[in-house]
Amino acid sequence: MQVECHLYINQHKLNEYCKSKDIVLVAYSVLGSHRDKNWVDLNTPVLLEDPVLAGVASKYQRSPAEVAMRFVLQRGIVVLVKSFNAARLKQNLGVFDFELTPEDMKTLSQLDKNLRYGEFKGMRQHPEYPFHDEY
Repeated sequence: MQVECHLYINQHKLNEYCKSKDIVLVAYSVLGSHRDKNWVDLNTPVLLEDPVLAGVASKYQRSPAEVAMRFVLQRGIVVLVKSFNAARLKQNLGVFDFELTPEDMKTLSQLDKNLRYGEFKGMRQHPEYPFHDEY
């Protein structure tokens, strides 16, 4: 099952359900949003600029992006990221070279705001719009 999942919407409840049913959860928008005003409310916070995330990243001498990806991976969720930048692609592989402590996982878990960057607002009136239900 592929869903938006990141520090600001960590999908804890859905992840636990999927694990109980042997369903693989796949995360998109792990790094937040590309900030396109046609898709995202530009008043929403920029995930990669979060001061708590920056503090944890500094502790590990990693980028906020690496820590954000590691947080999701360490919870057993498949991470989808995209980049056309060779240096960034190489940096993304560093996510497998470290592990977050349980304390840091807890700290990062507390950033959950149930904030969805991709709300698909034009679809809200559709009877199958999925975000009216709690997961």
